[in-house]
Amino acid sequence: MAGIGFTLKRVISRGDLTSFAVGSLSGVFIVAGPSLLAMASLWLITGPLAAIGAADMEPFTALLVYAFAATIILSGGLQYSFTRSVADSIHRGEERIAVGALLRLLALLVPAAFILGAGAAWFLPLLPGTGAPAAMALTGALCAAVSAMWVLVLFSSMLHAYGRILGLYAGGMALSALSAWLLRGSGPAGLAGAFAAGYAALDIGLVLLILREYRPAAPPRGSAVLAMARRYPALFWYGIVYHAANWADKAVYWLLQGRPIPGSALRLSPVMDSVAYLAGLSMIPGLVFFIVSSETGYFAALRRFLSALSRKPYRTIRLSLDGLNRQARGSLRRLAVFQAGTSLAVCLAAPVLAGRGASTLPFALYACGALFHLVALAAQNFLFYVEAYRGALAGASVFLAASLAASVASAYLIPGGLPGLGYLAGAIASALVSVAALFRALRCLDRVLYTESA
Repeated sequence: MAGIGFTLKRVISRGDLTSFAVGSLSGVFIVAGPSLLAMASLWLITGPLAAIGAADMEPFTALLVYAFAATIILSGGLQYSFTRSVADSIHRGEERIAVGALLRLLALLVPAAFILGAGAAWFLPLLPGTGAPAAMALTGALCAAVSAMWVLVLFSSMLHAYGRILGLYAGGMALSALSAWLLRGSGPAGLAGAFAAGYAALDIGLVLLILREYRPAAPPRGSAVLAMARRYPALFWYGIVYHAANWADKAVYWLLQGRPIPGSALRLSPVMDSVAYLAGLSMIPGLVFFIVSSETGYFAALRRFLSALSRKPYRTIRLSLDGLNRQARGSLRRLAVFQAGTSLAVCLAAPVLAGRGASTLPFALYACGALFHLVALAAQNFLFYVEAYRGALAGASVFLAASLAASVASAYLIPGGLPGLGYLAGAIASALVSVAALFRALRCLDRVLYTESA
């Protein structure tokens, strides 16, 4: 996302308040658009419908949360392989080939997600009061639309058409809310259909926006997404493991201490879920800071080093590498300080933000976990730039293992459990491993590149 960061940096650097607001808002929607869309749509749906006595939100909310978790985990490997494929195409000036790869991926991903969702609805009761064929169709459509959204939002960020993308977000949200209002008497099935329609409209709008900018061209053999997954297996598995780690502590508490949803096979922990989600949003300012400042600085230092590597004497190369290491350390340090301030503010506001009936301690744990999570994520992204995918995978694997272990231990050993402890433990472990892997990779980067080119 370095290119996006440079663009937003230019917007923000104009100095006026409007430019700063536009740049910051664009950054927010690039890094958190889908999640914010879901939260805003749910708020619009639950508010008006709750006022007239709609009683089917809980099964639908559970279905939506599980659809989000399942689709992003199962498609995570393809998303990261696709990102690498697109980056290579853009580097060669072959944006049309990147669009061709996007359409091929959607042709694979959308039917697969539909089959997954429909199959789950066939074996499990997910939409109480709905016949099997309708439940299968609606669940499959919801999963397909959400899966396409993950990839399309990622790809559309390269267009720099932030205003139009924001308009599509707003249109999808409005369609979901309006459809839910019109279908308010049709039970959870109507709500599932409303959300599927909103996300499908967003997906179609993003596809049309992309096709308006670039005419697709067939990718050459060996550059497709599946070929990238075979060529870089650590990157593929990173996408799956990282997203699984993000949901691990929640899944543990759903299974061990969650409340069954009436008429559904799903379980949720409503108070914990809302606390985890709201506290997790505290990462958004840090993510914008990373894209606009940290990543652009690191990318510029890396570009200087690679330029020196091809034409400068060894002493200059080593000085450039030392500069890259200093830039990486400084970027991570400034990012950590920035996010620490955000997390501290969120912790101080925990009694208000956590809501009535929610404990402030889990909220504070999730907010503190966001600090270490962001540092780990930044280090892993820096590792991607030097193709040290195994180091990034190690950081994500430790995140998953530590989060699972600490969540299970807290659920069994602490009366009532302590949500957020597993997430915090996993984030700390991941940050330590990821940062260590980054500086180990940078320490000998010149020798590694020379060896690979020999």
